[in-house]
Amino acid sequence: MMLSVIIPAKNEQRYLQRLLESLKQQSLQPSQIIIADAQSKDKTISLAKRYGCAIVKGGFPSVGRNRGASIAKGKWLLFLDADTLLINKGFLKNMIAYLQKKEIDLALFDNIPVYKENEKGYASRMIRIADALIYFFHNTAQKVFSATPFPFGTGTGIVCSNALFKKTQFDERIEAFEDCDFITRASWHGKLRVIPRTLCSLGVSTRRYDKKGRIFFPVKIAFAGLIGRFLVGRSCGRGYFKNAKS
Repeated sequence: MMLSVIIPAKNEQRYLQRLLESLKQQSLQPSQIIIADAQSKDKTISLAKRYGCAIVKGGFPSVGRNRGASIAKGKWLLFLDADTLLINKGFLKNMIAYLQKKEIDLALFDNIPVYKENEKGYASRMIRIADALIYFFHNTAQKVFSATPFPFGTGTGIVCSNALFKKTQFDERIEAFEDCDFITRASWHGKLRVIPRTLCSLGVSTRRYDKKGRIFFPVKIAFAGLIGRFLVGRSCGRGYFKNAKS
């Protein structure tokens, strides 16, 4: 088996179908699609079953990703958020080819904002401009810091070899920024790159910014997820990196 896709989800019926449809349309089909469900109350599970997904019990994103990976049979593991979208039909094919050509173990993707009808950016040009700026800085930070001992990245899309994942895994004690933590530790054991958007275009929902704002929330993310991780590694204050009791 070449590729297993792992998607942590909780009450994601509104977005999950869009992602599963984009996976279904890929020129290279994944060997497995695994949904790590965190006790959804909506139709997430029935939707996943309709698309032939394997289902495991999830929890916080770190727990869900680990449990999904525990049954994954692919050489490569692709972790996706449920509200993402593979924009180009050659995404998976190009991704695997890039990983093999560059002989790398871990990769991230540029994030491109996409919208559903009732989201703020769907009808607002100013919101779309703001989102374009937010993701420009996000994508630039990924590229710049991927060459440092403390790279920056988010869990919207992460691909790594199964062998590398078994050496690291997600730290289930961390409830926030567990994705940055995993990327950092995994990069110490393998080669990290950001796959060019000309090969793989990953669409991401802007619902977080609709809910939390497009000024102060991105600043918090930048401070805690980028500056904080670069300066102090694993922790940047209780409010941003919350370690659960072991």
